[in-house]
Amino acid sequence: MMTPFPITPLNPSHLEQVLRLQQQVLESLPDPNLLRRNTDEMILSCLSRPHYSLGAWKGEELVALAILYVPQTSEEDLSLRLRTVDASRYKAADYKLCMVRPDCRGNHLQRIMGQMLIEKASEWGYNLIAATASPDNSFSHNSLIQLGFQVDSQAIFYGGLHRQLYYLTTERNNTRNNNSI
Repeated sequence: MMTPFPITPLNPSHLEQVLRLQQQVLESLPDPNLLRRNTDEMILSCLSRPHYSLGAWKGEELVALAILYVPQTSEEDLSLRLRTVDASRYKAADYKLCMVRPDCRGNHLQRIMGQMLIEKASEWGYNLIAATASPDNSFSHNSLIQLGFQVDSQAIFYGGLHRQLYYLTTERNNTRNNNSI
């Protein structure tokens, strides 16, 4: 699927642009619980290795972001909360976040960037990707389902937010190893 928006990897030098995008997206939501605000420190971490972040651009403006997050602790590892998959059989990463600026929605950026993250995860040897989304966020739900994710369960995450837990598996490598990439 083609997009008129160039998509490139992001790094820590893009922090201010990501924070501006996050603010624009949060202000556009009809319900603030649809998306969790990430701290500046968390965003900066996501823009650095071992994580992988992609940005879509409209000229000089960042209009979309997607993050593949490599958990560093068991508390961060969404796969350990899965009920229908034995996460110990897999090398797991998280599809942490995808945001699209309101005026650029409808261009399939969430799905395109999600597919790019899945491909990167597979390239790096990850064969289980876990994600969360608000059960009321139909755009994220539909995008995750179209990417091949399956619904696992619903639970409380991030200090009290009700979220649906999703997973996607591939059979490329069936050993658990969360060492950095």
